[in-house]
Amino acid sequence: MELVKIIYFDEGSAIESLDILKGGKEINIEEFHDSKNTGAKVKLGFSLNKLNLLNILGVNLGTDIGSEISSIKETFIKSTLSNTVLTDYLNSTSELKTIIFEGYNTYAYKNSLAWFKMYTPYLLMGKDNNESFDITKLDQAIDLAKGYYEFILSKDGVDKAILRFNIKSFKNNYNLSDIPKMNLKYYTIKVGKAKKNQLDIKEEFKFDELQEEERKRKLEEMINSTNCSDCNYLDVYDVILAGVTNE
Repeated sequence: MELVKIIYFDEGSAIESLDILKGGKEINIEEFHDSKNTGAKVKLGFSLNKLNLLNILGVNLGTDIGSEISSIKETFIKSTLSNTVLTDYLNSTSELKTIIFEGYNTYAYKNSLAWFKMYTPYLLMGKDNNESFDITKLDQAIDLAKGYYEFILSKDGVDKAILRFNIKSFKNNYNLSDIPKMNLKYYTIKVGKAKKNQLDIKEEFKFDELQEEERKRKLEEMINSTNCSDCNYLDVYDVILAGVTNE
């Protein structure tokens, strides 16, 4: 089923994958309208390698593509190139050996950084100025500590995999808290394996080193227990693209 709305697109990862696959891409952009002069059109054609395209999609526009487009609004360039990357990526999923998940549920593992990140905005709304613990600092600390956030992918009550999302790659004002509420199609690449209990914030940072031996003992007990479903390894996938289909 085709995508009808993009929720998430990690353009940087998509560009790297395409660059590895094709060694650069020739892109010809025929017409741009100057936002200040609707009658003015600029035609350009240029070869984009990974570095140049990343620069164009970032802040420093115009460095590698010449002064002839310096007057064109950045938003028009970014939008057009982003759509070009998206189209190229979707046309190359088979060659890239992209793993696609559809019809799955997702949830944040309790006490994981993704779980905290989802709820800190709501905690901020009810923040008491007299509280000794500053919630805003927790949210800031999470942002500094983490660029990718993990969610559990499940189907029929069985956990199947771990999906990682780049917090900066959400589109159209969507965010982490929207993921569990939506029926999405995920385009991913496998990056490793992990246990669910490794997502716990204590495992991420191991705050209390004085209790390290106790933690190891309990972890060994969990691993040796046949009832420890959280100790089983799950494949980890980085999400490149996620969206709503025309089901």
